[in-house]
Amino acid sequence: LSGLTPITGTKVCAPRVAESPVTFECRTLQVIRTNAGQPGGGNIVLGEVVWVHVDEAMMDERYRVHADRLHAVGRMGGFSYCATRDRFDVPPGLAALRPI
Repeated sequence: LSGLTPITGTKVCAPRVAESPVTFECRTLQVIRTNAGQPGGGNIVLGEVVWVHVDEAMMDERYRVHADRLHAVGRMGGFSYCATRDRFDVPPGLAALRPI
């Protein structure tokens, strides 16, 4: 339905998305159910990363992922998501002085 291409994993049986520039293959270690059946309930899934796939176009010469190239989307809560296109850096040491 999504139009995405499933591709066989290297270490796990679950397929991954071929169009994704970065994928992690994980083994489930534990599932913790929170407020099962209640509003706001969900699951915390703890896993072990056993293989990582990264498109070489996403990396620099030191094999670091360039966030500018990745265009990551993060899950917030409810129906909310965020994107990494509006980033800023905090100079070292300054983050410790900032009130929470």
